[in-house]
Amino acid sequence: MLVHRNKDWRDFDGPDFPPQEREELHFDGEARLDLYETAAFKVFKLNQDAHDWERVDSVGDYALFVGINRASFVSMEEYPGCRTNCIYFTDDYREGHEAHCHGGYDIGVYDVGKGSVEPFSCRGLYDPVLIWPPPVWVFPSK
Repeated sequence: MLVHRNKDWRDFDGPDFPPQEREELHFDGEARLDLYETAAFKVFKLNQDAHDWERVDSVGDYALFVGINRASFVSMEEYPGCRTNCIYFTDDYREGHEAHCHGGYDIGVYDVGKGSVEPFSCRGLYDPVLIWPPPVWVFPSK
């Protein structure tokens, strides 16, 4: 499988951010972080006979976990609390993490069938500039 993540870069001065939040996210008149959010994923499967990638519209009774540390498919039989045909994702914006300046807040679930993102809200739980270290997926051994 090949997974491509599409991000939207958001306008800092747009309607998504009230004036008070804009002030909190600026430092000395400069933006303190890049505002981005995952908009969609495209999933591809390798057709070994044709030596080509084919887009798939479903991951079936599985969930895919994608993050800065790894990507893993899990079966609903093994992890019954997960939603089928979904991609769970954590922030993977390495440039912000490596510079220790921003990132870590683009976390959510992408429903492959519906083509929609359900973000996990982190507002109020962290410094809006950086979640450090970046979130990673941990899977228990069987």
